[in-house]
Amino acid sequence: MAQQAVAGPNPATDDRIDPQVRAFLNEINKDSTPFWRLPQPKPQEIFTALQNKTQVDMSGVTVTDRTINQDGQEVKLYIMTPEHPAAKPGVVLFIHGGVWIIGNFANHKRLLRDLVVESGQVGVFVEYTPLPEARYPTQMDQAYAALKWIAAHGNEIGADGSRIAVAGNSVGGDMTAALALMAKDRKGPKISYQVLMIPATDASVDTASYRDFGTGRFLTRAFMAYGW
Repeated sequence: MAQQAVAGPNPATDDRIDPQVRAFLNEINKDSTPFWRLPQPKPQEIFTALQNKTQVDMSGVTVTDRTINQDGQEVKLYIMTPEHPAAKPGVVLFIHGGVWIIGNFANHKRLLRDLVVESGQVGVFVEYTPLPEARYPTQMDQAYAALKWIAAHGNEIGADGSRIAVAGNSVGGDMTAALALMAKDRKGPKISYQVLMIPATDASVDTASYRDFGTGRFLTRAFMAYGW
């Protein structure tokens, strides 16, 4: 017999949650209109501003950016190079999370920095167009364009374009898996490795945990459903 989901405790008063996290949740949920429904770029700005209250370690890397044109797609890329790269580093193509709405380089740079420093590879961050400005399949087309450009122009960023790993978190993990399948179906470019970090793979948002913890948090059930 299926168990009836019981609403989780109110995060605003749940003392099991770290006080700083509770303060973060109270801040993003204080308005009647969810912050993720505001016009772009306001959702990204709000999320980034909250993260900027905590200093992050960006040592050990240099960052440049460039806009590429590939297969009719104009895509902004951030290139992150380790101070001590491998002899001929490969590439970690990173696709960010944020429910296709709030993520960007500013609020994911520390995560990419850790990957670059620990791996010794060159990181390439895809700044795909968020919702609602663009809808599927635009974001996937932009990620695939970035993959093709890296494979053909790796030398321009000091990397081996024949050795590409793709990685992503949350909906970026979803896109990472989809990108690997796209590359397989289209006969390239070759992907050497994929890393799916807490990938969002269930568009139904109808699980026990979504029902138990679907309100008052950061990734609410309504937020995820809106993105899907």
